[in-house]
Amino acid sequence: MSAICLLLDRGEEKLIAAVDRGVIPHTIAMEIARAKDGEVQQALAQAYEEKAIPGNQVLAIRKIIDQRNTSGKQLHKRGSRPGRVQRPVTSEGLIRAYQRETERQKLLIKRASLARSRLLFVANAMRRLLANEHFVTLLRAEGLSTLPRALAERIEPA
Repeated sequence: MSAICLLLDRGEEKLIAAVDRGVIPHTIAMEIARAKDGEVQQALAQAYEEKAIPGNQVLAIRKIIDQRNTSGKQLHKRGSRPGRVQRPVTSEGLIRAYQRETERQKLLIKRASLARSRLLFVANAMRRLLANEHFVTLLRAEGLSTLPRALAERIEPA
């Protein structure tokens, strides 16, 4: 969220669009937004030479930078935050940002997998319980005759 806010504050609409499309991670978009263009170009070249960032990612980032340079980056101009020190962008910084984003996405994948397995467990358990006539009778006696729509859709036989 803070990455998008930073990009919005700086008017980086092209970078926001690239992040939305999944072309570049938000951490790298932030590094590009904070840096001077020459620093970014040099850092990208070094990162590519060291094979720290995949070639297709470097090309996508370079294309976005070229678009920023030719047609601008913002609709309206705002100043940067007062008291904030501008750090130079290095290949190591871009690599760290890329690695952080990779780790974040791996964690999201693990969480999604865990949530999916839990959902499958609950759906299968409910399917088995609803196949038991005694359980269904108990539900009726307690006045529980409906299920959440999302769960009912998962339980229904295909």
